[in-house]
Amino acid sequence: MTYPDTSFLIALYVADTTSEQARRYMHSASHALVFTPFHRLEFRTALRTRVFRGGFSREQMRETFRHCDEHLDGDILQHTPLNWADTLREAERIAEAHLTEVGARSGDLLHVASAVVLGTRDFITFDDRQNALAKRAGLRVRRWRAS
Repeated sequence: MTYPDTSFLIALYVADTTSEQARRYMHSASHALVFTPFHRLEFRTALRTRVFRGGFSREQMRETFRHCDEHLDGDILQHTPLNWADTLREAERIAEAHLTEVGARSGDLLHVASAVVLGTRDFITFDDRQNALAKRAGLRVRRWRAS
């Protein structure tokens, strides 16, 4: 299983400077990406924020939601339940061990802890701090630089 962070999912569904890299990765992937309820919340929140800021229309947002939902339980995204109690405990453990050196945000920490709790080995991100945190948590990270 591969765990994507929200920056990767946004790049996959919304045209930006990292979209081509995300699509190339998916074309070469042999399995679907983990998609938790936390992914759904963060992904949809990011798109709603784009609408609020004026960079995205409501229709574009709704179409992107539909597109993402069509990919669940298929070859692209795999709905994956998440045990929040275990995830929060793991997040605190990772925070205690690494956050004073890495300085990641709570959302980034929750993604890394989720990946650990789910037993994923691979983690993909476009975010520098999340990359560093995931490596410190023992995940194999595939990370690209945003252009």
